Amino acid sequence: MSKIYSLVSYQKYGKIKHAVPYIFSYKKTGRTLIYFGANHSPDPKNKQYSMLEKLWKNFVALKFNKNSLVVIEALDQKKLSSKSEAIMAGAESAYMEYLAREQKYKIVCPEPSFDRQAKLLLHNFSKDQIEYYFFARTIAQWHRYKIKPDFKRYIDKFLEMDQRDLGWKNYDFSLRHMKKIHSDIFKKKFDYLDRGFFRRIVSPARSETVINQLARVNSENREQAILGNIEKYWKQKKNLFIVYGYAHAFIQRPAIRQMVLK
Repeated sequence: MSKIYSLVSYQKYGKIKHAVPYIFSYKKTGRTLIYFGANHSPDPKNKQYSMLEKLWKNFVALKFNKNSLVVIEALDQKKLSSKSEAIMAGAESAYMEYLAREQKYKIVCPEPSFDRQAKLLLHNFSKDQIEYYFFARTIAQWHRYKIKPDFKRYIDKFLEMDQRDLGWKNYDFSLRHMKKIHSDIFKKKFDYLDRGFFRRIVSPARSETVINQLARVNSENREQAILGNIEKYWKQKKNLFIVYGYAHAFIQRPAIRQMVLK
């Protein structure tokens, strides 16, 4: 049986206010773990990026690169030529990947695969509910852009990726089908411009809809998988520079503190 890590519950997290970015660090026996909980902004002018750069500069100054890992939420692996290009392409994950490659640090992503996430969710939810959640999460992501890309092209790209990665035969991944699922679940007209609606329904800290419930189960599964890999890296005697979303940072902190300081 897999180890279960102690987390801040999503019910409790929904009632807590904390600093953003959310940053913490631990040191033990000559090793360092730094966690930068970011806000997923695709805006190069967002103040979090100067904070990230300063923290990274301090980490690099320790000269740990031969025994360190940079841990990020998503690996892009494209050759990005500038800070602005990286941030607009993939927010803090792409920018951290850009910075780490410049300094020749090894980069890892501790996420469970997309297919693995879906397989675990199928124990409790339907394919329509699961794919609608991934779809709604993409719309919430689209809303973070100040200068928004064309909506249909943006969504179609992600729906095509879902079709490829999930491998569900004879399943309709079209935007038209997502609109139908929306109508079936919420009994209201689909409006992709309703930013607040999509932000609410993909939040694991809420429980009003089946999509919120699915989001919570998926997030809890992800946290456990991520922490399992972070503990593995730490047991390999690595120094860790972790860049993830701020909610992950806050929720994971009790488990990380226990694994690092025990």
